[in-house]
Amino acid sequence: MDELGRILRAADETEGTVCGLPAGRFWPALVLTCYYTGFRIGAVMQLRAADFDPQTRTIDVPAAMQKHRAEQVLRLPRDGADAIAAMGPLTDRERLFPWPYDGKGTTHFLLKHFKRILARADVPLRRGEGFHKLRKTSASYLAKATDERTAQDHLGHSALSVTALYLDPRIVRRQHTSELMERPEWRIVSNETEGAA
Repeated sequence: MDELGRILRAADETEGTVCGLPAGRFWPALVLTCYYTGFRIGAVMQLRAADFDPQTRTIDVPAAMQKHRAEQVLRLPRDGADAIAAMGPLTDRERLFPWPYDGKGTTHFLLKHFKRILARADVPLRRGEGFHKLRKTSASYLAKATDERTAQDHLGHSALSVTALYLDPRIVRRQHTSELMERPEWRIVSNETEGAA
């Protein structure tokens, strides 16, 4: 959470514009949307402005945009919805997060700019990470708050074994309890009871 906070502060300080939107509003909204939804960055960048309902704070992702080909509807917390609203009126743009580069290079250039934010936030980035790390963080904190099955649904994975690879053991501490197990019909017999028999 400390790293995510630093990323958001660095994102908020980003100067310039992205497709006419203030970059200092675009980047925090994008980071929070990735974190709260756990969506792949490719799906997030395909979201239309019409896919977000500011009244219900929900994002409706059509099945065609998802790798697992299933529609998902997620409700954002207030700060996530407020960050999107701070970008400007939804009616002024087609995409929720418009980006000037189209085609195959979309996420490449997006990641390049995101890496600059991570550097300013002093957050280390290993090869193959980036936005995918936000997806893993999202799954890890959701699994911590609920369970691994909920994280699996959240990420749209077909197998729990795949989701397990996304969960950070520093966040998700595996705790087991025998309280949930069925108990046999049995009671402790005290010494006094044994003597009375």
